[in-house]
Amino acid sequence: MSTPPAPLSGLPTLAQVSDIENRILPRTLSPAEQTRAAVLLQDASAQIRRYCRKTFQSITEDIQVFRANGSAIKLPGRPIVSVDNVVAISGNEYCPDLPVTWWTFDEIDEISFAEASASGVINLPEAWYEFGAYPGTFRVTYTHGYPVVPDEVVMVCATAVISVLLAPTMAAGVIGETIGSYSYRLERTGGGLAVALSEADLAALNDFRDKTATIKLEV
Repeated sequence: MSTPPAPLSGLPTLAQVSDIENRILPRTLSPAEQTRAAVLLQDASAQIRRYCRKTFQSITEDIQVFRANGSAIKLPGRPIVSVDNVVAISGNEYCPDLPVTWWTFDEIDEISFAEASASGVINLPEAWYEFGAYPGTFRVTYTHGYPVVPDEVVMVCATAVISVLLAPTMAAGVIGETIGSYSYRLERTGGGLAVALSEADLAALNDFRDKTATIKLEV
């Protein structure tokens, strides 16, 4: 059997070759099909991650920088397990960053700052305002993600690959064909060459999609 190529993204695929074989019993994949399936699983996983805007990995004490939206920060990467630390970032080299204590977590995905209109004046060093060192950005340490890939995500990833592996033709762009009394129609735009998520797939993934989040800043 050929050795599957390493994931191009560095992330594990969201389904395995065994998930494909278990869904097309009694037939098992040939060595050539297993190699191709491994590459298609990478493609399907990348599309699912892009659509859902998450990696489906468990990340402990992840450190990210966000710009607050008013008095709140909406954290990406649900489910959010815990918020461990929040630090207000100074915008001036002469003013230190300041650990924040006046925040609450809604146990879902949002950090709120108590008494937003006055908390900065009361709690932040006066020097922050004298030097204009209050950019409104925060360094958040939090734990989030899935310890195990959800079953629905595995299903979408595996079936998307199966539709390509079992396509009657590999001709790009062909959506239907008739040979004698036999005919078929492809529901996916990928034909027999590329993985493409269908409308049903996207509907199944909607519950996992991060639809809103505070802007994450690259540092």
